Amino acid sequence: MNKFRYFIYGFAFLLFLLPSCMSKPGYEGVEDLRLDSITNDEIFATLDVKIFNPNAFKLKTLDIDYLIYFEGVKIADGKIYKGYELEPKSPAVIPTTVVLNTDSLVKGFVKMDNVSDTFAFTLIYKVKFNNKLLKINVKDRISISRDEFYDMLIRQLDLNDLLKLRRVQLLGAGPFETRLSVVLELNNKYPVAYRLDSLKLSVYPSRNRSDVAIGYVELDKPIYVEAMDHRLLTLKVSIDNIKTLRSLITGGMSFFLKGEAQISFAGKDFVLPLSFTYRPGTF
Repeated sequence: MNKFRYFIYGFAFLLFLLPSCMSKPGYEGVEDLRLDSITNDEIFATLDVKIFNPNAFKLKTLDIDYLIYFEGVKIADGKIYKGYELEPKSPAVIPTTVVLNTDSLVKGFVKMDNVSDTFAFTLIYKVKFNNKLLKINVKDRISISRDEFYDMLIRQLDLNDLLKLRRVQLLGAGPFETRLSVVLELNNKYPVAYRLDSLKLSVYPSRNRSDVAIGYVELDKPIYVEAMDHRLLTLKVSIDNIKTLRSLITGGMSFFLKGEAQISFAGKDFVLPLSFTYRPGTF
């Protein structure tokens, strides 16, 4: 009976001792870096960090501190209040989402050449075991080329963010001619400039009568929109009232504008369809 009791005590002691003899998990690299979303102020990016748990028991991270530099410019500093489980004797990929300062990233990006530059980051994963706190310190650098950075931006690109047909305004009307102004919103929330290469709009009497154009709007020269820039662009168009006489006789006039814009962003060309209906007196 005493031997059995000693065996139970010894086994319990080993169970108590096992967590206290924990080996520190090791950093095995970053498997991926991606941009999740972009606003004028913040860029949400995720580092897939690989951590290996050498222990025979499961561990769980409590929170994560991070500090990130891009070419010597600090672009992120914060904390992630989320835990991740590390399975026994297994690698775990921890998706570490950080919040980057868009303006700071722009300043770092300006220095970037066409070869490659680096993100230097420090991550501190906190693990609690046996009522003790262990910090897993990760310091590393990721090399990234301009083209790779462009590709990540393009995956998040929404062309409607760059150019919107905001409104049409009536400038004046006479017996033979109606003059309108077309107001475009140029908004760039991205950390690189883009170029509006061309814009062509045809004006029709209405959406239902878009077979014969009664006027045209065209950009006369390319426009550059700097990173983090926002402005309005006004173009003028003259409408031939003779061509629209039938619509004037049959009822209220409405103008339907339809066309496209060609945009160069991050080294690639895109086409953005545009359409807008304007009824005089609505603005």
